[in-house]
Amino acid sequence: SGINAEYGVAKSASMGFCQGGCRLELNDMLVYFVEMIDNSLRNSKDECSHMRHISDTVYELIDNVVTYAAEADSVSDVVNFVLRRMTSIPRAWWCGREECVDKLDMKFNSCCSLQMLKKAPNREVNMRRIFGMVNGLLEEEEQLQIKRKTYSMVHKMLMPDRVCDTGVYEQPICDGEAKKATLMYGYYGN
Repeated sequence: SGINAEYGVAKSASMGFCQGGCRLELNDMLVYFVEMIDNSLRNSKDECSHMRHISDTVYELIDNVVTYAAEADSVSDVVNFVLRRMTSIPRAWWCGREECVDKLDMKFNSCCSLQMLKKAPNREVNMRRIFGMVNGLLEEEEQLQIKRKTYSMVHKMLMPDRVCDTGVYEQPICDGEAKKATLMYGYYGN
C-alpha cells in the first residue's frame, strides 16, 4: 500500500541522520510531507494538508527568473538571483497560511528537525564545496561567484523562526539528548 511504501522511504532516509526518538519523529515528518504532496495532487479539501498554496509562488519564481536571466550580466548573477528567490518557496509554505501555522509547527518544527537542518548538507560550507566543485569544471572566466548574502538566505530558508515574521514560530529549545540523538554519524559538521 502507499502508506507502507512512504514509511519505508522515510525510514531509510532518516537512518542516515538520526537515532532513537529523533529517527521516529523524522520518519513521521517525512511521511506527513509525502502525504501533503499526495493531497496536493488529489485536491484535498483540508486547508492545511496540502501544498497547493505555494503554486503561485513557484510560477512567480519561474517568471522572475526568466525575466532576470534575459537581462543579467553574468551566469553568476543569475545563479545568485535564483538561489535567493528560491527562498520564497519555503517562506510561502511556512508563513503563507496563518490558519496552518500551528499544524506545521507541531509536525515540522521540533528539536530533532532543527538539529537535522543544522547538521544536514544544506549548510554554507557544503554549498561552498558544491560550487567549488562546479567551478573546478568551468574555465576561470566562467566561474560562479556566490555572494555571502545568498549563502545566508539559503542556509536559513528551512527554519521557520528565521523565515517568517518574528513571533510566528519559536525556535525549539533543545536539551543535550535531542542534539545527541539527531546525528547518528558525525560527518555532517556542526
